[in-house]
Amino acid sequence: MKGWLISKPDAGARFSPPEDGWVQILAIGDWPNDEAGLVQVCDQQAFDAIMQDFGSQASSDNWPGMLVDYDHFSHHKDKASGAAGWADKLEQRGEGLWAHVRFSESGERAVRGGEYRLISPVLTGFEEVEGDRKRPSRLYRLALTNDPEIKGMAPVSNRAMPHKPKETDMDYKSELITLLGLPEGASDDDITAARTKLADEAQAFNRAQAEAEAERKRKSEHQDEDQIEALNRRVAELETELVERDVAQFDSLLGDNKEAKQALRELAGLNRASVSLVMTAIKPAKKTDTETSKPALPPLFNRRVQVLPQVARGEESKPMDDLTATRTRLRAQKVLAMNRGMGMTWSQAWDIARREVAAGAPEIKADKAMAE
Repeated sequence: MKGWLISKPDAGARFSPPEDGWVQILAIGDWPNDEAGLVQVCDQQAFDAIMQDFGSQASSDNWPGMLVDYDHFSHHKDKASGAAGWADKLEQRGEGLWAHVRFSESGERAVRGGEYRLISPVLTGFEEVEGDRKRPSRLYRLALTNDPEIKGMAPVSNRAMPHKPKETDMDYKSELITLLGLPEGASDDDITAARTKLADEAQAFNRAQAEAEAERKRKSEHQDEDQIEALNRRVAELETELVERDVAQFDSLLGDNKEAKQALRELAGLNRASVSLVMTAIKPAKKTDTETSKPALPPLFNRRVQVLPQVARGEESKPMDDLTATRTRLRAQKVLAMNRGMGMTWSQAWDIARREVAAGAPEIKADKAMAE
């Protein structure tokens, strides 16, 4: 497998990159890597894992895209790591995996000029399938190259490279022993045990982090609920104050009727605006200056000009003592005030009051007294 062409010669023997920017980077199949001594199993499961990982990378903050370099130079500290382009999308088309590449100016010139015509993926995250068969789960990087070959270790550089002399090969086992903090010469079993312990500690740490985050979120939500409840209580208090303020101005219309006042407040609590509108319409309008300059009605009674009945003046055959006369006069004024609309006269009121006071029952209703 030598990779996929990303440029095609036109009629004038020139080259041009794909117009839509999409290039094929991988195909379903088993791809041997002689240098690593393994077979890369690129099946649907591998494609799904690669797509999912790419999506996670793309969703991270300030993600620039996946680097497309030249001949995998970015993997070497002594070589330039300039970008030939950036892959920002990934999708499966049939049995192929395609990437959308935004070429840089230099990358587009290299492709358009025919300097580079193939693309090579770098795969990693291998899981054992069987024997030397390994399944990748991550697309690590892409590169423009003219000699790709699907082979290599994690990270896999899919480009035919001359094999390094054995004396320059990295001693990965020694590096692993150092990273795990094991003594020199540790066995494979020691490495496996240390790796398992490290993985368990990492999982425990992740669980602790997740539990701490869940607890923080729970406390935050509980605090939000308390704040909302406090705000709702305050809103209810303010609403009650507004109802009391609006309804209090109509208390004089209802006199001493406490039940009516309470009912009015309950109605105002349901619809304060409507109750205020209705009660304002019922409430007597404030008199204008012109209206107040004229007496609307004569006084109901006037102690200075009211002519007392004969008995109050001491002209009856049985004159009243001062206390009885005062009680009778006060009661007569109330009776007259309550029945003026019925055409009662002062003399009639006086007679009723005199009988009530004499009977010792000053609170008898005026209508009952008149009926007698």
